[in-house]
Amino acid sequence: MTFSEKVVLLRNQANMTQEQLSDKLEVPRELISRWESGTAMPDADGLQKICDIFQVPLDWLLTNINRSERQGKPVDEKPPLITPLLVSSIVILLAGVLCLVLNLLVTANEEILPQVVMYLCFILAPILFILDQVFRRQK
Repeated sequence: MTFSEKVVLLRNQANMTQEQLSDKLEVPRELISRWESGTAMPDADGLQKICDIFQVPLDWLLTNINRSERQGKPVDEKPPLITPLLVSSIVILLAGVLCLVLNLLVTANEEILPQVVMYLCFILAPILFILDQVFRRQK
């Protein structure tokens, strides 16, 4: 949710008009309209007054706001599906599984538990990273 959407939400929840909010903030009503349309941002004092009026933390109010949004450019909020780190984790996972299988085939009659534990260390780390990335995308 962008800053402009949050201002509209907070104002509507408080049953305020743009005029009433502009009176409380001591700014022109047109400025409130520009904030709500996303074409302007308040200064630091204005941000603090908004937080005080609606009893919200400043970091919540500014979440998802970055320089390109302030310049009016759309921002892709979702991270890319495939990242280089994710690809390398998948490669390490496959290499670990392959090494484990090959080692089990070669050392069929020897004690294999220490070798399995060693390979599981190589396999477990990328699995945990991949699961972390999957669950973060679902939020």
